Amino acid sequence: MYQRELPFPRGTTWSDGGGTGMTIANVEIEHLLGTEYTVKDTEHGTGVDIVLRLLKNDGDADITFDNQLLQFDTGSKDYGRVCTVVTDTAGQPCIPIDDFYADSFVIPDNDYFYGVVRGPCNIKTEAGAITHAVVQEVICDDSGYLYGAAASAGQFLIGTVDRGGSTSSTAVLVWVDLWMGGWRGS
Repeated sequence: MYQRELPFPRGTTWSDGGGTGMTIANVEIEHLLGTEYTVKDTEHGTGVDIVLRLLKNDGDADITFDNQLLQFDTGSKDYGRVCTVVTDTAGQPCIPIDDFYADSFVIPDNDYFYGVVRGPCNIKTEAGAITHAVVQEVICDDSGYLYGAAASAGQFLIGTVDRGGSTSSTAVLVWVDLWMGGWRGS
């Protein structure tokens, strides 16, 4: 079952939204890592449910929001709950940062934030050639953005693009579905 009430507002982090007066060294919210919350889409006007997952930035550096994809930490019990850096291998498991954050919003190291597990989310395309077809399955590239070509066998699917396109370095609407996505078969 999914939690309904967010521990801090969308578009903020624990330290600046729900943890007012707290330092990010506190672990009072640690037990909620990986918890999923269902909210209505107000960003894209679809009205559908979006499933957010509470995540932690544990990459030893701040993350500056740019509609990108983050890789999971591989430490004990961290996978799916703790993120370290933007993706660095095309097709690896990843999660998009909730696009409710403002452009250039900074998520401090060791702070908590939301990623999108299911629902519409803007994700930026890579700087190279883009050849997305309508409702094409998409994967990450090696720099935290959407890969420009179709997914192939053995790659982790993020979801499907809403519309086809060929514009690089541009945020496009993706229907994220990490439950149905997962590893692409042959």
